[in-house]
Amino acid sequence: MLTCKLCGHSTTMIHNRCFELEVNRLSTVYEPIEPTCPNKATPNNYRYYYIPHSPEQRRGTKVQKPRCKNNNKGIYSHPELYKLDGKTQPNKYIEHTVVKPLKKGGEPVKQVVVEERLASQNIICLACNSKFAVKQNPANRHYRDLENVTLFKDLMNKDIINRMMDKHNLGAKVIYDKINFFYEQALAFDHYHSELLEHAVARRELNLSTDRQFYLSNWGDHNMPKPTPIVNTSTVDNDSGFVFVSNVNFDFTNDYKEINKEHREKKEQEKFPYYRRYAQYVLSNDEVNVQAPEAERTVELQMPPKGLLVQQTYSVLAHFSLLKEKLKYCPRIRLYADNDSGIKLAIGAKFPNWIANVTLYAFQISADKAGSAQYLDETSIEQLNKIEAELINENPDISKAEIKARLWQEQLSNRMRVDNAKSEWVINPNKESRLGMLLPLGDTKNMNQHQVIESLMNASLHGVDNWFQILRRHVNFLERPVTSATNSKRWYAYAGYNPEWMVKLIEIKRVYSNYCMTNERTINRNFKGNNKPKPSTPAMRLGLTRKLYTAEDLLSFSLDKVRIDEVYRNKTEHQPNFMNNRF
Repeated sequence: MLTCKLCGHSTTMIHNRCFELEVNRLSTVYEPIEPTCPNKATPNNYRYYYIPHSPEQRRGTKVQKPRCKNNNKGIYSHPELYKLDGKTQPNKYIEHTVVKPLKKGGEPVKQVVVEERLASQNIICLACNSKFAVKQNPANRHYRDLENVTLFKDLMNKDIINRMMDKHNLGAKVIYDKINFFYEQALAFDHYHSELLEHAVARRELNLSTDRQFYLSNWGDHNMPKPTPIVNTSTVDNDSGFVFVSNVNFDFTNDYKEINKEHREKKEQEKFPYYRRYAQYVLSNDEVNVQAPEAERTVELQMPPKGLLVQQTYSVLAHFSLLKEKLKYCPRIRLYADNDSGIKLAIGAKFPNWIANVTLYAFQISADKAGSAQYLDETSIEQLNKIEAELINENPDISKAEIKARLWQEQLSNRMRVDNAKSEWVINPNKESRLGMLLPLGDTKNMNQHQVIESLMNASLHGVDNWFQILRRHVNFLERPVTSATNSKRWYAYAGYNPEWMVKLIEIKRVYSNYCMTNERTINRNFKGNNKPKPSTPAMRLGLTRKLYTAEDLLSFSLDKVRIDEVYRNKTEHQPNFMNNRF
């Protein structure tokens, strides 16, 4: 442990290579695989050509093709090495009858819907003359694909897997296969639209909030009744509601059996954590309890039976590494973090240059029911009331915002230490607010004072709190526990048994929330008459898109079709610039 002599906080030393591996793992989750020439000259990929014996016998002597030099060169990165060669079959147009309202709130009517089924695109490699097909219909050959949208909406609206099996007469494997498909579609959809994220954030100042949310995954072995802790770290834009990053400390991609085996055989547990080969993972039950918040350490925890639990230190640092990459062109950022020592240390480790250059104004927020009243004594309250009265006497037309800014300025110059901590907090001058105090993560003397006051006035965690509330209320696996006197908060009635599905549903919900969920309810509550603004999604409010997408758009999206149109057919409506149909 390393302890700061100035503020008294301690931090854990980490393994730099393991940290880079964790960042790379999270980064490559969103990278699609580009098709290449399949001629690798391996037993499973042999390709042949035929030497004709005569004009009548064209298929004569079979000769194996050598390994193609294009087998590691993508069809989009190197279009000069390939050419299109028609479709595997004509596109199909299928009519099916649905009963749904013509507009929201209307009566259901019978409608005939025409669905286009895209055929796969044939492509020829110009080096070895091998022909291969690229699938353009993501739901091609899916079992009961007409129910994909219904199943997707069920999962996004808190339906239970067992009830879905009964309602749709489907097996559990089919539903979990559908979740895998939804996950892949969400990643592809978000990857394509996020190409413009750097342009969208470069034009605005962002007010972000970040926090962690804790879940428990049930156990599958009755002889080991111990749950597994899962922690989700998220950063959300307070103004638009756009969720930039929401990552979970669970890895289902690497070989957990091999890693655990090597950890035991090489006696890695006897080494210091920062010397271990897989220091980013929790590979002992003794280390699991540390991953849960102190308030949640009421029951004994264990490692997951499948997959790998990531150390919280590495998970939070990787989270801010991804966030920094996404926001590198943003001119000014205000970041409000929950009062969490791990988040505080991660922000200081990943953004020192941004804080020094005044690109990032970072604050920790302490909020509870008592609010700032517990920190304001009678003398402080009298002083604040006196300042407010003087401002009103000097200028009767002064606005509430100007008074609020002056009071925050007074509190900024009179920071105080709370309990035994050496950090100096800024106490909220509004004693009625639940937001008790803020801790600037930087030297405010070297910052623009107007921006500091503006940041203090706009401090809030409502963006990330709303996102966590959506996850709790919309995803069944993540709901708060329904406990009894006998289970002691160990077993959750609706929690999953494999954290992999929790991770995938969180990512699906993130994409669905960013591009498909609107603020219609808020508009109807706050506006009356015909002057209501049009409902918009977080991506629209951020300036990333101008179109309202639906679940059908997300599930029918084909990244390969878009790329083929852009690269080979030169269709400009899909090109990633500010003049395409995404705007």
